[in-house]
Amino acid sequence: MKHTNVKMRGGGRLHAFTLVELLVVIAIIGILIALLLPAVQAAREAARRMQCTNNLKQLSLATHTFHDAHKRYPSSGWDQFWMSYRNDAVCNGVRMHGIDVYSFFACLLPFFEQTASYDSLHAQLTLAAQYGDNDYTYTPEPWRDTPGTKNNGAGGTVPDPFGQPQSVFRCPSDGQRLGNPACNYKVSQGDATAAYDWPTVRGFAFRRFGWQQDDNPPGKVPYSDNGIISFSSVSDGLSNTLIFSESCVGKGGSDTGVKTGIVELGGSWRNTRSAPGECNDWRGANNSYKPGAEAYHGGKGWSWGDARSYRTLFVTMSPPNAPSCSHGDVWAWSDNNASSYHTGGVNIGMCDGSVQFVSDTINCGNQNVHNGGDDLHPSGDCYRYGGPSTFGVWGALGSRAGGDSVGSF
Repeated sequence: MKHTNVKMRGGGRLHAFTLVELLVVIAIIGILIALLLPAVQAAREAARRMQCTNNLKQLSLATHTFHDAHKRYPSSGWDQFWMSYRNDAVCNGVRMHGIDVYSFFACLLPFFEQTASYDSLHAQLTLAAQYGDNDYTYTPEPWRDTPGTKNNGAGGTVPDPFGQPQSVFRCPSDGQRLGNPACNYKVSQGDATAAYDWPTVRGFAFRRFGWQQDDNPPGKVPYSDNGIISFSSVSDGLSNTLIFSESCVGKGGSDTGVKTGIVELGGSWRNTRSAPGECNDWRGANNSYKPGAEAYHGGKGWSWGDARSYRTLFVTMSPPNAPSCSHGDVWAWSDNNASSYHTGGVNIGMCDGSVQFVSDTINCGNQNVHNGGDDLHPSGDCYRYGGPSTFGVWGALGSRAGGDSVGSF
C-alpha cells in the first residue's frame, strides 16, 4: 500500500496513517477501555459499599444515642412511645389500630436528624386518639409502601410519615423500589425462629410494652413482656453481638430470586417445625428458587416503618444470601436471611457501634436442627433457648445472651 506524501513547508514530507495503522490504534484504545471499565465499576461499587457502611454506622450510633437518652433499646413493635396513644372505644382500649407494629426504626427517627417525621407521627397519633380513629383516617400506616396522605383534622391533608423515603435506610447498591419508603436494613431476631413480637431471648426484635385489661381495679394498665432490654442485657458483649444487617428489597409479585423473594413452605411455624436446611434446599439454579413452592413473596423490605418479619427483621441461622422462607403468615412468621448486592457477603452493624463485613462462607453450624438442638426444646420454642447457638459463628453473633462470645470472624 502506497503512502500519500504531503509536502511540508521547507521541503519536508509528512507521511499519513495507513488504514492498518489506524485500525491498530483503534484496537488498542478499545482494549484500554475494556480494561478500564471493570476498574471504574469496581470503584463505583466500593463507593456504594462505603455509603452502605456509613448508613449502618449512622443507625448503630443512633441506637447508642437512643440508649443514652432512654436507658434501653427501642422495641420492634409495641414500643411505649406509641402504645400510650389509645382510646377506650378503639380496639377495646388496648391499642389503636396499627400502632403495635411501629418499627424499631420509627423510634430512632429523631436520632438521625429526622425529628420532623417523628414529630408528625406523634401529631397524627394525637389526632387519631382524639377522634377515636378506627379506619386509618388519621393514624399513620406503618406498612405503607408508597407515599400517601393523612387527614390533618382541619379539612386538609398532610403527608403520611411512613410513606416518606429515608435515604439512611437504603443501600445504594440496591436499585429496587427507589423513591418509595423501602428499607435495606433489618433488626436482628437472633438465631431462632419467632414471630415479630414474641418474647425471644435471642435477639432484639420483640414487643416490650402494651396495655391490657385489669379488673382489680378496673381499667387499662401497662405491662411489659420482657422488661427493659439495655446494654447490660447483651451479656455476650457489645462487640461480639450484631444488631443490624442488610437485606435486598423484594421485586414484587411472585419473586423467585433467592436474595429478594421469600418462599412459602405451607403450614404454620407453630405446628410445622422446619430447620434452616429445609429452606436452604429450595435454592435452585442461577440464584433463584426451585419451582414448585406454594408462593414466592416479593414485598420484602418495602416499608421501613413496619415491625413485622419480612419488612424489617432478619435471623442469623443460615448464612448471608441464603434462601428465606415462611410458614403460613409471611408478615409475622418469616425467617429472612441477610442479603446484599455486595460481592461475597453483607455488612453488619454491631452493638458497639462498629460495622463489619461478613462473608457468605461464615461458619453456620448444623443447619439440620433447631437452635439448641431438638432435644433442648421439645415444644418447639427454640426462641426461648438460652444457651450457645447451634448455628456456629453466625448464630453466636446473633445471640445476645447465649454465652457464646465470638472473638473474630
